[in-house]
Amino acid sequence: MRKERLRVLHLYKTLGDMEILKDFSMNLYEGEVLGIMGLKGSGKTLLFHILAGEEEFDAGTLFFDENKICDGDMILSNRIAFIGKESQHQKNMSVTDNIFHIRKHFHHQFWIHKKQSRMRTRAELKEIGADIDPDALICQLSSIESYMVEIIKNYIAGAKVIILDDFSEERSMQELLKLNELLEKLKKRGISFLISGYQLKQLQICAERILFLVNGGTGKVIVNEKRNQIDENLIFQIFPSMPNQRKKPKRKDEKPLFYADKVCTKKIKDISFSLYPGEILTLVDFETVNNQQLFESMMHPWQIESGQFFYKGSPVEERDFSPKNNRIIFVDFYLENKIIQQMSLEDNLCMGNFRKVSKAGFYHKRSMEYVKEDFFNWYPGRSLRECQNCEKISEQDKMAIFLYRMRLKKPQMILCIDPGRYTDALIFQMLKNQLWEFAQSGTAILILAQNVEQSYNMTDRFLFWEKGELIEILHLF
Repeated sequence: MRKERLRVLHLYKTLGDMEILKDFSMNLYEGEVLGIMGLKGSGKTLLFHILAGEEEFDAGTLFFDENKICDGDMILSNRIAFIGKESQHQKNMSVTDNIFHIRKHFHHQFWIHKKQSRMRTRAELKEIGADIDPDALICQLSSIESYMVEIIKNYIAGAKVIILDDFSEERSMQELLKLNELLEKLKKRGISFLISGYQLKQLQICAERILFLVNGGTGKVIVNEKRNQIDENLIFQIFPSMPNQRKKPKRKDEKPLFYADKVCTKKIKDISFSLYPGEILTLVDFETVNNQQLFESMMHPWQIESGQFFYKGSPVEERDFSPKNNRIIFVDFYLENKIIQQMSLEDNLCMGNFRKVSKAGFYHKRSMEYVKEDFFNWYPGRSLRECQNCEKISEQDKMAIFLYRMRLKKPQMILCIDPGRYTDALIFQMLKNQLWEFAQSGTAILILAQNVEQSYNMTDRFLFWEKGELIEILHLF
């Protein structure tokens, strides 16, 4: 019988007015890889911070090796290690130095023997079959090699459970297979892993069991017996129906705002769909190829081979996508290139809205001040009032600025690409509320997504790509 390494019973955690984790329970065995699957913002990262001792919880019980965890014991013992999206490496230091330079402080040593450290690093890497030069600088390694070094560092430091948050984010299949080889070798040494993601196909590469985090609790746990046979329908079976908090639009005798009529490109044929005012429609493409083709054809409708896109009953023209009228806007929510850190808050808020805040070809100071005050009435972020620029603002503040910028445009149709991909629980909730607000005001929203769980509780209608065709599934949940 396998030894139980970690057990979580009836865990609760609230952030502000939001109950993120509710009666969550799980167990993890020695030498096991357990996958946690949930939509963006479901609480996976928050759960991992709790398990790693970096966040307190409201109620519940944690056990490690059958011993109850209390009073921050896990932080001191260093038995559970958390590896997040951001690397903790010093990029200009060698692999050996990255593995041991922190440990000398942990053991209260003033110096360590560099030659012995290098020899031990080389021996450990060789023993687990990792083809990495211990003298190489981190900046010289590939992304996956750097990630593997971080795992090995925590293994050498004595961690028995290693948590990998969004381990598959932006990694190729070849990189995931290489990572899985390392996990398999460490599993034989009794190391357990918790890995998270929102794509079933990627979790199945490494996980023995997969736990679905649904509505803050344990939705369902499946044994991953057939790793190479991906059944996307499994996703549809595990999420219970959730009441949509938004009043859905009535479409009786209403004409569509936008529709595609037998659109053909090089890879998609005879595609037709309609989007109504105030509706949120999601097109799900597990392979992403068809959605990419559709996106490109919508960006350049004059380049399609046959068929036509229609907007308000007329064929779509290039001017419909012009920033001057903002009839149709295309957005993703990757914030890195959306906010200019060196610019002031007013400049960032008004970016892309020059016509609304300018006079005689120049920014109008009074208009910009009005925009700023209106922003704070909508988003009372106290920290932003004192900022000279946007260099040190939070991700939530950045999202608020970007969403307000969209509000200023007052679009009639929005095309979103994977809206929850780069967000955490609180930011995703803010994003979802704003999309609902847009829809309530009559804006039509089209979401191109790779999966269902990302937007299943904010979408009015789903269309699925199957063999190059769009199919609507009624009563999905």
